[in-house]
Amino acid sequence: MGKKKNSNIEKTAQQLNDEYLTSFANTRGSVGMLRAAWAGMFFAIMDCIIVWSTLKEFSINPWANIWMYLTFADFIFMIVCVTVSYFPNILYKYQKFSSVMYAVFTVLLLISMEVAVYALIIGSSFMYTGIVAKVFPICIPIIYILSLIYNYFWLKNQLKEGFSENRILGNYLAKSSIYSSKSLSIIGGISLASIALGSFITGDFEKILMLSIGILFAVAFSRLTIETSYIAYLRLQDKKYWEDYDFDYKEHISPEEKKSGKIHWIKIIYLSLSLIIFIILSDYINNVSKQLNLLIILTMLAILISWLVMFVIWVIKSIKNKLNNK
Repeated sequence: MGKKKNSNIEKTAQQLNDEYLTSFANTRGSVGMLRAAWAGMFFAIMDCIIVWSTLKEFSINPWANIWMYLTFADFIFMIVCVTVSYFPNILYKYQKFSSVMYAVFTVLLLISMEVAVYALIIGSSFMYTGIVAKVFPICIPIIYILSLIYNYFWLKNQLKEGFSENRILGNYLAKSSIYSSKSLSIIGGISLASIALGSFITGDFEKILMLSIGILFAVAFSRLTIETSYIAYLRLQDKKYWEDYDFDYKEHISPEEKKSGKIHWIKIIYLSLSLIIFIILSDYINNVSKQLNLLIILTMLAILISWLVMFVIWVIKSIKNKLNNK
């Protein structure tokens, strides 16, 4: 009897895993997401300019340096991804190849973004040599590798227990599981703590903020890389996880869930724009008149208050959801 019970549990977990992986393969893990390589092209071009300018600054021939070739190869890869994404007959016919390409894309996009963030830290003169500039190239790779290891074991554990239906629905809403309450608490806590502690020690809020953004990118992308790599592996083994070109994920979403998804993206857009404005204002705060200085301070204060309000609302909703689930 005990053996039969274990068999049923294993079967249930397998069914949940198949549903989750199928939903992931058709949404966030879709090979159609390669079209996001437009963003990769933008960052790759920035990286090429940054590497070229840095090498020129130190009187080094760019085309005699391996970093220039690696950066240029990244740019070419992004062009190939974008080009292939506009030919669905090729993209979906050769899903083994395009799935591996997408997994590699998630890694290269992160690297391109981190290089751009590092460029903002060291400044246009490439002469900033503060503690943040020294810590960044060491800290980010270590955090990314540790995050990959953590998410590898996380995925292994999820496959053993079976993915929850909430995660399956989350794929159709295009919400990464990295936005779970537990993960957000960890990431948010680390980011806020590093900003506060770093600003106190160095007195350089802007540089510490850039470092925290780099950490956030590394942690968030690590799970996507693990999941896309695993789905690429499954597609190499079994066509069950291949996509149908005419698959419509919108059929799986109710009107209420669509509304929730729109609100989610509005929040993301607001947070992104407000963060950009905050960084720009923090850069100009000491280079303007007293009247403008006061206006900038009030604007930055308003942004901080709005972030605090959003955080408090999120905490209250998280507590309510946990109580309701009980």
